[in-house]
Amino acid sequence: MEYKINVNCNTHDIALAIKEGMRPMQSFFDTTRDNLPFFANQIAPSDGFGNFHHPTFSAAHIPGRWLLALLNAESVTGISPDENAIKNLRKWAFATLTEVKIGFPACMDHEKGKFIKATDLHNLRETMHALFALCKWRKDEKAKELALGIIRSLDRYFDYNRGAFDIDKYYKETGAEIMYSCSHPLEGLLFPPHFGRYIGPLVKFWKATGENEALYQAIALKDVCFRDVLLEDGDYDAVIFGGHTHSTTAMISSLAQLGDAINDRDLRPHRRFLQKRTQKDRSPVRLVCGEQRTPRQSCRRDKQHFGYYGKLSYYGQTRLRRLLCNGRADTSRALFARTASRHLIYSRI
Repeated sequence: MEYKINVNCNTHDIALAIKEGMRPMQSFFDTTRDNLPFFANQIAPSDGFGNFHHPTFSAAHIPGRWLLALLNAESVTGISPDENAIKNLRKWAFATLTEVKIGFPACMDHEKGKFIKATDLHNLRETMHALFALCKWRKDEKAKELALGIIRSLDRYFDYNRGAFDIDKYYKETGAEIMYSCSHPLEGLLFPPHFGRYIGPLVKFWKATGENEALYQAIALKDVCFRDVLLEDGDYDAVIFGGHTHSTTAMISSLAQLGDAINDRDLRPHRRFLQKRTQKDRSPVRLVCGEQRTPRQSCRRDKQHFGYYGKLSYYGQTRLRRLLCNGRADTSRALFARTASRHLIYSRI
């Protein structure tokens, strides 16, 4: 394909930009796999040229992103998407929840073309966005039923007192594994990339349907967030937040949505978090073990380090790592701290 040296750029027509943005979301499907949406494509000439799937994102993540975008665009501009594309995305969003029935969106074995007993909870946000969009703009009762199922599953397996997902209980009852796309298994299920970013879609779903279970869960997760994640001093600690910064911004945006929805000005401490962060010493951020960590890693003393049943709680675990790191950010010490703290948890000390 030849590309012109000079092209015209749209710098003023927003509706045209939206219309063109809608096009790939209605056609970027894999016809060899029952029109499963592709997760990514490499358009620059290279060894990785072409379209790609992701074991946890193609079937769960992408339908949520695209249904939300397409139906929202239709409501704003009046440009109707291809209804066959909407049906296809709906089919895949529903399939992740109905094929193996593990309470949360299932992952897929693309070679066999089957869903497996495994879930990536990073997809909670996108799956709820898909269901919200179908409820709001298509009055889809099946979508509402599936959304309520996710909410009830999370209430069953998430311990709001400890601020942690009970992986052992979930595996025992469902036989499903947890997959990690935005955190390392040694870190566990970090709050921002799995649960914090999911608050916003809960708020949207509540506003669209009036289902109070969604609101109650959003508020409960908000309480965990302010207790354990968004510290009063505004510190951004990658041990707690993780390296997927988009999830942190989505979490803070979610809190703003919740505050706006229930007219609660007390949900504005996220502003203090951002303001205080900009006032802090901008020391260089080093990449350690695939994550961002700052040289200064303070140990919080305001919470108990141990949770219920003699287990080390998740946030106690992160504090233990920081103690083992002794405030330093060298790779070997950080890796030792992560491994040692996880071994302590497994031994139930």
